[in-house]
Amino acid sequence: MINSLSKIGEGMYCNVGISSGECFAGVVGTSGSRKEFSVLGDIVNLAARIMGKMKTDHLKNAIYCDQNTRMLAAREFDFNYTGHYELKGKSIKIPFFEPKEKLSRTS
Repeated sequence: MINSLSKIGEGMYCNVGISSGECFAGVVGTSGSRKEFSVLGDIVNLAARIMGKMKTDHLKNAIYCDQNTRMLAAREFDFNYTGHYELKGKSIKIPFFEPKEKLSRTS
């Protein structure tokens, strides 16, 4: 998946921000045509802020995640630390990590 982003197409790119934790998912809105399925919560906002930071830094075809995601996926992927960043709505700087290729298993 990580290498697949570079194959998107000429002039197009996709950045992915990943955070892990609890959120609320379900239908939001009033009756009629104003309903939609959505996810809400701090962890959802964090993923959006991670993705937004990549855009302001002019990155293309990048995947960054938070520390919790790195810890949860550490047995499957290797990660590069990219730095601590100030994000809107956060009182402390948040560390970002870039997932690398899937780790090979020797079992």
